[in-house]
Amino acid sequence: MKHPLPLYNFLMMILMGALLPLAFLMAFLYYRELTDTVIKGFDEKLIFSTEISRKLIDPKLHKDLYSYRQAGSLAFDKKNFYAVENLGGRILKSDSPSGEFHPAGSFDVDVHDVTVYKGNLAGSVQGENKIRILNPDLLDADEPFDLMMPHECFGLAYDRKQNVFYCSGESAISILEETGQITSRLPSDLNFEGGMRSLIVRNSILYALLSEEEGRAKIIQFSPGAKKAKEIPVAMDDLPLGFEFHKNGFSVSSTRSLYLISESGKITGQFAPVASGNKETARFYAKTGRMLETIRKHSDLTYLYTFFLSDDRRYIQYTIDSTQDIYHSLSGSVDSTPVEEGIRDVWFKGESYVSGIKFWEEWGLLKSGYSPLNYNQETAGIVGADVNISVIDKRKKTVLTWVILSTIALLFTALVLLRMMTKSFLRPIKDLHEIILQIASGKLSETHHFNIHGNLKPIQKKLEEIRSEIEFQNTIYKRDSGIIKNK
Repeated sequence: MKHPLPLYNFLMMILMGALLPLAFLMAFLYYRELTDTVIKGFDEKLIFSTEISRKLIDPKLHKDLYSYRQAGSLAFDKKNFYAVENLGGRILKSDSPSGEFHPAGSFDVDVHDVTVYKGNLAGSVQGENKIRILNPDLLDADEPFDLMMPHECFGLAYDRKQNVFYCSGESAISILEETGQITSRLPSDLNFEGGMRSLIVRNSILYALLSEEEGRAKIIQFSPGAKKAKEIPVAMDDLPLGFEFHKNGFSVSSTRSLYLISESGKITGQFAPVASGNKETARFYAKTGRMLETIRKHSDLTYLYTFFLSDDRRYIQYTIDSTQDIYHSLSGSVDSTPVEEGIRDVWFKGESYVSGIKFWEEWGLLKSGYSPLNYNQETAGIVGADVNISVIDKRKKTVLTWVILSTIALLFTALVLLRMMTKSFLRPIKDLHEIILQIASGKLSETHHFNIHGNLKPIQKKLEEIRSEIEFQNTIYKRDSGIIKNK
């Protein structure tokens, strides 16, 4: 037997069928509007950050940074300090780690680390399994020669007493003979890839310089016979590049400073970064880098940097990068991806520009903003700011969560109101139905408690007239029946 659907349920189904699509449509439109606002907010942040940065940068001094190169790896031969530029392998020489450095030859290749080897300099070649040897004195320069190694060396040190090389790979430090034959390995659970910066050795005690998270470094000491390596934390505010012994501690070169570090890791001195040429340029580089880092952190940006356009203005050549971790771009390094026309317009037209979301082979998906550094009606560089797409997606997810929760709350409120309105609408009909049933069952005297208002009031009035008429007829019927019965 089929049961009729109650009118209340029927109305609720109709109203819910109309309400749910409307709610989802409104939520979608609201979400799209909010995400557009998020993207617009990031666009404004990118332009604001680059505009503020360019107003704080001296364009004349920035123009002088075109040929500026950071020098990281350090070596000392008891007479001179040597530093090697990270790009190009040019060797710089000074009588003091904090003094003026001057050109003294070149490896002609990029090297990870450098060490003194039998009166020469030995450099571990980037991307190759070999060590390049040369005499840094231009007056007695010999042709460089290479020693082949079993793997690429990130850090390199030579122990003249043991006549062996220490070479750090991706996860261990090998001890090698001059022939490249591995004699042993130092046990370690450290991961050196990306974080390894340099190795030095004294009295058969090996020290390794590692970079950690942004603004942190540590020196690892491997002593013969020790079961565990000793860690010496160093509180730096920039990325370490190389180190060497200095008096009773260490000299640590970084992207923005030269530090003197005690054996306990305490900073005892800080100087301009190691670089060839004008010290003023090096100080400007360090000062500007710290200023950009402050802006980047306060603006919640992924990257903030300056650059030139090189190679017919088609590629980015980085100058100052505020990032101080393994993603730091060395001064003079060039991106492998050609720039888009919008960036070229910044250079040639002097106009700010915000890109769409773009994929960079080295950096991933980024949204970027650019503003020009102008000097004497010429472009002296560009300030660039990037936000990783994951940051934007995170903000979008927050917006989506908020919209979903808001929609659920609104739907719940709407359901409560619908229920109240539907009951209010159906109550008079239910009362009329009850009146009809009472009249039909003969319960004529029980209809007085119903109080129906609105458009249904005339119907109740008519039913009352019918009830009165029926009650009157019943009275007559009972009276006539009594008379007939008495006769």
